[in-house]
Amino acid sequence: MRLFRIELKRTWREAATIPALAAAAVLLIVGVFGGQTASERLDKQGRFLMAKDAEKFANTRARFESLETGREKLPPGEDDPRTTSVFSLYSGSRQAVLPPAPLAPLSIGQSDLLNGVARLNLLNRAQFWEGRNYFSQDIENPLNLQVGGFDAAFVMVYLLPLLALALGFGIVAGDRDRGILPLVLSQTTGLAHLALSRAAARLLLLWGVSASSLGIGLFLAGVSVAKFPGEFGLTLFLLLAYLAFWMSLSIWVNGLGRSAVYNATVLAGAWLTLVLVLPSVMGTLLGILAPPPSRVNLAVAARDVGNRINAGGDKVLERFYLEPGHDIPDFKQFFNKYFAVQKLTDRELNTLVDAHESELRRRQTLQLRMAFLSPALVLQEGLNDIAGTGIARHNRFEDQALVYQARMKELLEPKIFKQELVTVSDLDALPAFEFREESVLSMGRRILPGAALLSILALGFALGGMRRLKVMGLEA
Repeated sequence: MRLFRIELKRTWREAATIPALAAAAVLLIVGVFGGQTASERLDKQGRFLMAKDAEKFANTRARFESLETGREKLPPGEDDPRTTSVFSLYSGSRQAVLPPAPLAPLSIGQSDLLNGVARLNLLNRAQFWEGRNYFSQDIENPLNLQVGGFDAAFVMVYLLPLLALALGFGIVAGDRDRGILPLVLSQTTGLAHLALSRAAARLLLLWGVSASSLGIGLFLAGVSVAKFPGEFGLTLFLLLAYLAFWMSLSIWVNGLGRSAVYNATVLAGAWLTLVLVLPSVMGTLLGILAPPPSRVNLAVAARDVGNRINAGGDKVLERFYLEPGHDIPDFKQFFNKYFAVQKLTDRELNTLVDAHESELRRRQTLQLRMAFLSPALVLQEGLNDIAGTGIARHNRFEDQALVYQARMKELLEPKIFKQELVTVSDLDALPAFEFREESVLSMGRRILPGAALLSILALGFALGGMRRLKVMGLEA
């Protein structure tokens, strides 16, 4: 412990340490604000849609109440807006919006690619995503979407490892190159202990400054980490495991007994391979093993099924009413036919949609499993999960929105075919969609295995390097 304290002070007093750590701190804070900007843009859009939805629904409820109480009389020739079919198609649709997660400023992730707005009505599942119609200007530059924005996750995944390697490549080789290694060893308990103390001191400084910078950045961005200690704790633990991996790799490379220049070259190659090359190769491999299912093909199939069913004309309505639980009507209406087509189309499309969703989620599962092959992807996926900009939270949103849509259908569909009017009590039974966040414990079950893997790799490299350094210390 005494040697660790000495190395901690020595590292802090080195000329390059403070400027390097200050640069990392500034980049992290700027990165948080970059993520906050993207989060605020999506939040603004979502709030606008929810406000419009609430305003429309309040106006609808007020008019329905006025009609029910007799304060308002319909003009001759005007259709009753309480007719369930009319209500379901127009004023009865609701917007489901995925709000930004509390720590969304940490990582932009896939928030620009995953649709967080769904229009909920009685249409079939293939027409489920109809959100963001108000925001045609949101079409991003494709290159920007591919590369991604500048956020704190970018700094942590790509830049902090370089700083860790810069601090660690010469923990032993630097003294050897200067010819003072025997003198240093005469004052310590051993070369392995010296290397471990130096690496731990550098790791603690880098992680401590990074953690403080993230906390400051989130505070300045208006996020109180005290309200979300679990999410912030997972972030810091994951970052510690990631930085420990790179610092332990430095110990192992120093154990090779080569020059500082050689160590820097090897470590730079390792960073290039693990952070840039390997994720690219894995992305290509993922496209081969599990190509993304085509939503265009699904939409075309939905159109073909709908056209085929609709071609039956009035027989569609008759077929639907002849099913158990429905009475044969004495008249036919266009809207009844339309919703009957939608219901029958849904039945035929369910197999196609289920297959599409199953294929998509199989690809997503494979993508998450392949992330364990790259330390950079482990951190990136973990940060996306914590920031709520990854696959898991979007899938949770989609599942909840579908449950809400099913509740709408359960309430309104019987009224359509029974020619009943929508009442105020029916409206009160359809509150606005509200997304339910998952628990920190559930999130931790996905993130901690990756952090544990990084910790195990860090321990393995550290032990392997120390074993070599013990031998080198005896020979020095």
